[in-house]
Amino acid sequence: MASIKKLSKEMANLIAAGEVVERPASAVKELIENAADAGASSVTVEIKNGGTAMIRVTDNGCGIASEDLETAFLRHATSKIAAPEDLNGIETMGFRGEALAAIAAVSRIEMVSKQENAELGRRILLEAGTVLSNEEAGCPNGTSVTVNDLFFNTPARYKFLKKDATEASYVENVCKNAALARPEISVRYIKDGVDELHTPGDGSLYSAVYCVFGRAFAKELLEVSYELNGVRVDGFVSKPTASRGSRGMQYFIVNDRPVKNRTVQSALEEAYRNRIMTGKFPAAVLRIGIDPHTVDVNIHPAKTEIKFSDERRVFEAVYHAVKQSLTELDRPDEIVMPKHEDTVIAEETPVSVSTFSDPGMFARDEGPFDAQKPKDVYKIHNLSTSESGIIDRTTEEVRVYSVRSAMPADLVEDMPSESEPMLQQQVLAPAKEVAPWKLIGELMGLYILVEQSDRLVLIDKHAAHERMIFNRLKKENTSVSSQLLIDTVLVKLSPREASVLLENRAELDKLGFEAEDFGNSELIVRRIPYCIDAQDTASLLSEIAEKLLNGRRGSMSVFDDILDSVACKSAIKSGDMSGRAELEKIVTAVLEGDGVDFCPHGRPVMTYITRTELEKQFRRIV
Repeated sequence: MASIKKLSKEMANLIAAGEVVERPASAVKELIENAADAGASSVTVEIKNGGTAMIRVTDNGCGIASEDLETAFLRHATSKIAAPEDLNGIETMGFRGEALAAIAAVSRIEMVSKQENAELGRRILLEAGTVLSNEEAGCPNGTSVTVNDLFFNTPARYKFLKKDATEASYVENVCKNAALARPEISVRYIKDGVDELHTPGDGSLYSAVYCVFGRAFAKELLEVSYELNGVRVDGFVSKPTASRGSRGMQYFIVNDRPVKNRTVQSALEEAYRNRIMTGKFPAAVLRIGIDPHTVDVNIHPAKTEIKFSDERRVFEAVYHAVKQSLTELDRPDEIVMPKHEDTVIAEETPVSVSTFSDPGMFARDEGPFDAQKPKDVYKIHNLSTSESGIIDRTTEEVRVYSVRSAMPADLVEDMPSESEPMLQQQVLAPAKEVAPWKLIGELMGLYILVEQSDRLVLIDKHAAHERMIFNRLKKENTSVSSQLLIDTVLVKLSPREASVLLENRAELDKLGFEAEDFGNSELIVRRIPYCIDAQDTASLLSEIAEKLLNGRRGSMSVFDDILDSVACKSAIKSGDMSGRAELEKIVTAVLEGDGVDFCPHGRPVMTYITRTELEKQFRRIV
């Protein structure tokens, strides 16, 4: 065993720096926190080459006294705590006195700072922690820190950095966190000379959310305002219909500090239980105010992880806060019915089960369309069959009439006549020996009812169609056919989501997407897979990004998951009313084809009730 030696000061500083400064975003985070503690109302972040070439953070805070400028770069030098008991109730962003020393140890750094009552400021230059110069300088009030050539003396750390675009996305996320945590501070982010973010700093969280995530995201938010047992919860959560494919849009701020915390995350998602689909996640920007003495922020070098002394109290406050907002969303608006003596309420009601045994249902009506009184609006699908047999569908909105009403002629032109075959020769898989079956109809827009021999078969329409599309996409094994969008779609994502999608453009091309970087974590999409709706583009790309972030890139399992997402988005939606031809094609695929037994998620596509079971229910037999 080698003899034990004390590390040199230089080596100790490099090791300490590695714990605090992991990447350019870490340095930006520490410098923004210093600006916030200095009382700044405006912070500007500039980077070049993802932050490795240059980082500059400028604020209009109180500045640093000239005599303290050099001391600020010493390890554990801080003005934010003075006694051990101060650690029990930390109210500032920084407190360890490590950030400037850590950054200076692995870069060439310049700081210029001036206090309001000083005639001149001061400028200091350091390289690898060594002071090169310290002199007076003319400068505005506040502090400007410029970090050049980050990790120039630690090649081991430098080689593990990702591409410039990825590192820039991490920096952008730090800036967004800061803007959301401190809406009273105007945050400006400039990447390679281009403005990517600029918040007003007017103190309104909604204004910050609007600037950070855009108008479309802000419109889908519900306000949260609640207090329970000394825990204050404010902010915004997404409507259940605007759920995301990942947790990338969940932002939590505790006492003005952006954090990651399982307790808050679990409380948020528990409040949405049974309101959103499995595998979907709510978006949220939640600010939590709590006594600093009940929070420990000194458990991780990055200070992004915290512990609560009473997690249950925090869980309940967040859960009830979100639940209250969702409950208010469910409360229907008051409807005042007009009082007219001649008002007549129709006796007929919209049908919930569509059947096809009555040919008159599809008879052409010679009367004018306006003379009909629609009962409800559903979606009906016009079908065509591709060469491989998969159902291609386009959706149009039509009016549904009661069974006693005839459908207008223009809505049934594409429906097959009674004398025409139903294209049953175009099966989705090689024919196999099956018992004859008869389509009964559709139940609740969810299930297909089929009579086969001595049993009633129920088929989950969405699950079956999803599996059919998945099998088709899997069989192609090269690339998914795409459709050119007349109106391009602008998709807002989190920085990490946008970065990983741009890094995997080849995979996106294979899936039928054509997307380009639009800046500010937005992608402009020009092509999408032929089988999905344009309105599903944003949520689908978010799901794909999450799978790429969490999986092994390029592996077949990840690609299958992505195909599953494409299939799910393009399949018939639960509740959509379908035409007879579409229903028969699905039944043919399930009963006569192969490989349509389970949806890609593993849910069964079909179940059945035997005649014996039915007769037992009606006590016809014992």
